[in-house]
Amino acid sequence: MFASSRQLGRIPVLAVTGESGSGKTVFLNRLLKLPELARTVVLTTTGENKAHFEHDRVILLPETDFVSDSGCLCCDMRSALGDTLRDLFLKALSKRIEPIDRVVIETPVLDPSQLKFTLRHAPFLGQRYVYQATLFVVDAAKAVDQGVSPQERAAMSHADKLVLAKNDLVGSEDLIRLKDDLLKSRPDIQMVMSNEPSQVLKP
Repeated sequence: MFASSRQLGRIPVLAVTGESGSGKTVFLNRLLKLPELARTVVLTTTGENKAHFEHDRVILLPETDFVSDSGCLCCDMRSALGDTLRDLFLKALSKRIEPIDRVVIETPVLDPSQLKFTLRHAPFLGQRYVYQATLFVVDAAKAVDQGVSPQERAAMSHADKLVLAKNDLVGSEDLIRLKDDLLKSRPDIQMVMSNEPSQVLKP
């Protein structure tokens, strides 16, 4: 899942989604400390989160320019994301910035099918970037207390892996029950703990 641009011949794009306050930024800070992700650029639509990143390559894209009327992240060639991906590639190519091994998009809302389509069919982006995966972050403490919302279950259907955040605040028996509940929605999904980010790197 975590092959680099040098291995793939194109720059992989990874999406990290989840409800506001679910623990996406905390998880990403842990993930980005891994040496395998040293040359990663993060794009975020959440302005208040930018200050909380411990990574030095974070770009803020204003949500008003980045999210469609339907609430989904816009990722065609004419969008803020399309412009940013193009500019990042050209800057790296001309050595105005350090090389890029991976792009991570942090956003509450994303339709991976739209992103996959754009990266496959937009001539410039499709030749230089490739969709890698979507990680959906679940606030385990909130889910145990209040249950998993229908919106979260719908978003889970698009995810390649689930990340259980704040799992250290949940008892072991409650965590087992939560996993069993999530597996009812996605029997095939792989789950990893937010405080064990290296598990995400495994196939």
